[in-house]
Amino acid sequence: MEKKKVESVLVFGDATVGNPDLRYVVGASLARGGIYVKRKSHDPTLIVSNIDVGSARLGGSGTYGRIRIMGLNVSPEGMTETRPEQGSTRK
Repeated sequence: MEKKKVESVLVFGDATVGNPDLRYVVGASLARGGIYVKRKSHDPTLIVSNIDVGSARLGGSGTYGRIRIMGLNVSPEGMTETRPEQGSTRK
């Protein structure tokens, strides 16, 4: 990111199937997709459906290192966030 003078990266999609950019940065298959945010000098964050938190953890390391995974639960009562999880560090 520093070489190209990129301040942040935002990748999102309905699924990783047919979206190689999202699959690449996340490092996992996500059936319902997600939102990936990476800012310079910060660990990346991945926002996914609660159902996909387990799948996201399997990838967990992504392209730019450890990913903070946030699961969201959307219901008629509103939107709630599950406890953020930390992915592993890719070596």
